[in-house]
Amino acid sequence: MPLSPGTKLGPYEIIELIGAGGMGEVYRAVDTRLHRDVAIKVSAEAFSERFEREARVIASLNHPNICTLFDVGPNYLVMELIEGPTLADRINEGPIPLDQALPIARQIADALEAAHEKGIVHRDLKPGNVKITVSGAVKVLDFGLAKIAGDAPAAPSGNSPLTVTMGATQAGMMMGTASYMSPEQAKGKPVDKRADIWAFGVVLHEMLTGKKLFERESLSETLAGVLMESPDLTLVPPQVRPLLQRCLEKDPKKRLRDIGDAMVLLDSAPEPVAPALAPTALPPPPRRQWLWPSIAALFLLTTLVLSFIHFRETPPPAPLMHFTIPAPEKNNITTGLFAVSPNGRYVIFHARGADGMGRLWLRDLEETEAKPLSGTEHFANIPFWSPDSRFVAFDTMNASIRRLEKIDVTGGPPQVICDLPPGGNSALGGTWNRDGVILFGSDRGIMRVSAAGGVPTPVVSLNPAWKERLQLSPSFLPDGKHFLYSRLSNASPDKIGLYEGSLDAKPDQQNARLLPGLMALYVPSLDSAHGQVLSVRDGSMMAQAFDNQRGAFTGSPVVLAEHIGTSGGGAWGRFSASSNGVLVYQTDDIPNVQLTWYDRNGKVLGTVGDPARYQRMILSRDGTKAVLNRIDPLTGSQDLWLVDLVQGTATRFTFGTYSTSPLFSPDGSRVAFVSVRNGVGGLYEKASNGSGSEDLLVKGTNVGTLSDWTNDGRFLIYGGGNPFNTWVLPLAGDRKPFPFARTQFTELSAHLSPDDHFIAYASNESGRNEVYVKPFTPEPDAGSSAAKWLISRNGTAGMVHWRKDGKELFYLGTDGNVMAVDISTTPTFHAGVPKALFAVPPAFMRLSGTPGTLGDVSPDGQRFLFALPPEKNGRDEFSVILNWTEKLKR
Repeated sequence: MPLSPGTKLGPYEIIELIGAGGMGEVYRAVDTRLHRDVAIKVSAEAFSERFEREARVIASLNHPNICTLFDVGPNYLVMELIEGPTLADRINEGPIPLDQALPIARQIADALEAAHEKGIVHRDLKPGNVKITVSGAVKVLDFGLAKIAGDAPAAPSGNSPLTVTMGATQAGMMMGTASYMSPEQAKGKPVDKRADIWAFGVVLHEMLTGKKLFERESLSETLAGVLMESPDLTLVPPQVRPLLQRCLEKDPKKRLRDIGDAMVLLDSAPEPVAPALAPTALPPPPRRQWLWPSIAALFLLTTLVLSFIHFRETPPPAPLMHFTIPAPEKNNITTGLFAVSPNGRYVIFHARGADGMGRLWLRDLEETEAKPLSGTEHFANIPFWSPDSRFVAFDTMNASIRRLEKIDVTGGPPQVICDLPPGGNSALGGTWNRDGVILFGSDRGIMRVSAAGGVPTPVVSLNPAWKERLQLSPSFLPDGKHFLYSRLSNASPDKIGLYEGSLDAKPDQQNARLLPGLMALYVPSLDSAHGQVLSVRDGSMMAQAFDNQRGAFTGSPVVLAEHIGTSGGGAWGRFSASSNGVLVYQTDDIPNVQLTWYDRNGKVLGTVGDPARYQRMILSRDGTKAVLNRIDPLTGSQDLWLVDLVQGTATRFTFGTYSTSPLFSPDGSRVAFVSVRNGVGGLYEKASNGSGSEDLLVKGTNVGTLSDWTNDGRFLIYGGGNPFNTWVLPLAGDRKPFPFARTQFTELSAHLSPDDHFIAYASNESGRNEVYVKPFTPEPDAGSSAAKWLISRNGTAGMVHWRKDGKELFYLGTDGNVMAVDISTTPTFHAGVPKALFAVPPAFMRLSGTPGTLGDVSPDGQRFLFALPPEKNGRDEFSVILNWTEKLKR
């Protein structure tokens, strides 16, 4: 949230907000000690490595044409306040006359020369980063992207000369402003001071003409211009052209080497000479009456021929470009999906900071950093865009209230569109047409609501005969009436797939399937009669042409990218695309992980076995064995494996089935697990030594995640249903499950105390997951009115476990700290203040939306076992392909 006037930052008192960007806000403030006005740049995050770097860079520059740094605070920089317009403001008024432009250019060159002499490259020189004071002095601002010469990363490998991997701290991060980038920046090569010289030439041209030299309607067209077009210098004065030609050489080896030579070159240019008159004039030769008509006819014929040839030419294809954009510093991209705006300019995504708080972030692909959207801290599900790329709609969950909201990305707080029914799944993807109609997926079918607000009504109903669970990810076709969407049914796998619906059809009469499987996204094209459907098949992103009028696929699928990540148990592919050629995706980020023991102080005690693609883990009660989900990297199948924690050996436990959510029996002799066989889910049991058969306990239940087993072996505790609550399953009699407590909230990770008298669990009833404890009685609704104690304080990421003596409770905080809470039960239940034992590596917290499922605690509470991925170098990132439709032509 912006700081309000009167707020104090040390000795500085905020007066007003004067600017904002991806890295934070800039305020006018007063230094109460020296009684002078200053500018304060406040970081959007806690003091970051990049913020520290910016402070060091600016502090090393002491020059009259460079903004002066006065002071550094814990998350802010204090700089001189420069009154006056930016150079961009001045250019907006029209071209600058040469006699006024040259003094400005000289001062910019002087500032760059001072920086270059210290080995500093600005890398984002543009009119918006140049201020002109009331006295006419020039100040170059914002060395936030500056780079010390020599620390540039090596050029990325690859066969494509148009691969764009622009580096800030590492290759692959797109930094700088596209229309001012040098060709080497756009190609992903290391940059030096010659990149600033290129930008200087672009700025000077813009000053003299009032026109942006390379900026086009889209990012891809802009970069294509930088890479491929020869700059048109006909609009600038002749004496400036030699300088601009030297500055704007696409090959940096041929470019002007030192900015200090720019003014020398300009000063040495000859003044334009007026044509001299001859002292005497000879009489003209006799005119021939046929000469000029013949010349005119020849000119006309030549023009017609050239025009014919020109218009028959096929325009060169748009270049196919690849680059990556990073997550905000000290933030992790969550498994909540992301979306590209229809105009291809923005990416909206969800990321979580070190404080555990997540929010939506907006990345303008033409800018350098993402910016957080205030008011989106309760984001809960998939965002989607308005057709004009101005609004983002998103699902929120705050306490017991779940809503669909929208936010104007140009500014302003979120606005409520409608309340959503309570439940575990709402607003599962959405679409918005030009008539202001919004469709969104849910566990009640495809719902319709006005973008202006209202009450949702069904457009497609769930089919009870199919035992349908969800309908999700609708996307309008160009007519704004028909739409594609996906349906999910556990009991009828042959009904799972992509369907076409219509606003005019009845909700219960839209049952025509187009494509089996999920993870499909419709992308319109410039041709309103056809579009492309993107889907994930065996880890590959495929595109297939779709005839909008016939509602049918044409042609063969084309592979766009490999190793695409998925979310929602494989229900969604992590990709999004615009109709004008921008494709954003994330690769499969499930790495091989290493089982690693820690002590209570965070010291690594050792590892167990070999790395593998494990996803979920639970220990036996004696701490000698673990059972884990493991994914086959070749087939993608998921089975259970047993790991002997003493010997370090791993043995496969299930074969060729989708099996998950394992749980040891109290004595460790058996393992219960959930498995899907022939499209039908069920609860199974097998001896933990691998002998015997897999016995079906219950078929087709709502069992989602097994979590505990009573000491007497009579009851299983699991999470399931909708909303996802805690359930109790008797293993004798009719085996009919019953809810422990009926709530409208999602409950996870329920675990019994060692004496079975209490149950600890995580619930989102406060708006985020926190740990609670209730007395436990294995009877229907016994927990609905039972006493309740809040255990955690700042959220939990799971791993709720008791020590074997019941005197301590552990959980994983959303900030990555392993927390311990002292527990006493006599004379009444009492929980102490949570204490942080140690922090797990950041890479562990990035593994999934529920990282606690990959950690467990030894029975005595002295050791902690985590499945750790290799540490990532750098930040999370998105992969971007510009002009992806060119791949369809190959």
